Amino acid sequence: MKLKNLLHTTYWCLKLSWQASKPYTLIRLLIGIITPAFAIASAYLGRNIINLLAGTTAVPVPDQQGALLYLLLALLLISILRMMSQRATMYCQSMHGEIMQSRISLMLIER
Repeated sequence: MKLKNLLHTTYWCLKLSWQASKPYTLIRLLIGIITPAFAIASAYLGRNIINLLAGTTAVPVPDQQGALLYLLLALLLISILRMMSQRATMYCQSMHGEIMQSRISLMLIER
C-alpha cells in the first residue's frame, strides 16, 4: 500500500512539473543526469594524474609534463562545467518552483 501511494505521489509530482513547464522539467532532468558524469570524469582524471605523478601509467608517456598539463586543464574544464551546471540547477529550481507554486495555487482556488 505504501509503495502504491509513493508511486502515485511521484507520478502526480512529475505530471505537475511537466504541465507547469516542459522546458524547465527537461533541463532539470538533463542536469540531474549530467552532474554525476562530471564527478566520475573528475575521479578518472584525478586517478590518471596520480598515476602519472607516481610513474605507474599503463602506457609509457614520453612527455610527462605535457600530459600532466593536459590532464590538469581537463580537470579545470570539468570543474568549470560542474560549477556552471550547479548555477543552472539553482536558477532552474527557482524559476520552476515559482511556476509550480502558482500552478498549485490555481488548482487550490479551482477546488
